[in-house]
Amino acid sequence: MVACDLTPGDYFGFATARELLGSRVEYVEGSAYDLSRARLGGFDVVLFVGVLYHLRYPLLALDRIRDVCDGYMLLESHCLDNCLLMDDGQRTTLDHLDPRLARVPVYRFYPANELNGDYSNWFSPNRRAIESGLRTAGFAPTLVAEWGDRVAYRAERRADTPEYLQETYEGLFVRGADGVVRNTYPRARHADSSPPPRGTR
Repeated sequence: MVACDLTPGDYFGFATARELLGSRVEYVEGSAYDLSRARLGGFDVVLFVGVLYHLRYPLLALDRIRDVCDGYMLLESHCLDNCLLMDDGQRTTLDHLDPRLARVPVYRFYPANELNGDYSNWFSPNRRAIESGLRTAGFAPTLVAEWGDRVAYRAERRADTPEYLQETYEGLFVRGADGVVRNTYPRARHADSSPPPRGTR
C-alpha cells in the first residue's frame, strides 16, 4: 500500500501514525499530477478523498489516477448541486436556480478563498461534471452516497481507450499511408455517457 501527499510524511502526523500502528504503508511525497504506473506501479483500489476540489487541474488528476488504477477508485468530493456559493456570499442550490442545471456538467471556479475561507479550494463540480469527468478519463462511475455538500462515487476502470484521447488533441497522431494525419484512437460514444432524458436527473 502507498500513501501519496504533497507534504512531508511528518507534516500531518502520517509518520507518527505509521509508527504507532506498526504500519507498512509506504509514503510518497508528490502531487496527484505526478502519479504514473512507471513510478508507482498499479493498484487494485485508489482512494481519492477530499482532493478533487483542491486541484487547479482536476481532469488531469483523473487521467493520472487511471494510469495507476487496475480496479476501481473511491472518490469523495465537495459538490455544487446542494451548495452553490453566489458572488454575494449567499449559498443556494442548482435546483433552486434552475432544475435544468443538474443535467449540465458545471464547475464553479473559486479564484480566492470564497469557499470556506480556504485558498486551496479551486473548483466545485456538480454531480454531472464529476460523472462526465470520470467517464472521459476512462472510468464507469456509480454514485455511492450524497450528504450535505458532499458526494462519493465508486469508479470502475474501463478497459477501453479513455474518451479524452479519442479524436481530440490529447490523443496520439500519426500520418497514414494516404498522407493524412489522424488521431489513432477511434471515437466510441458509450451509452452511459449520454445525457439523461428531459425531466430526469
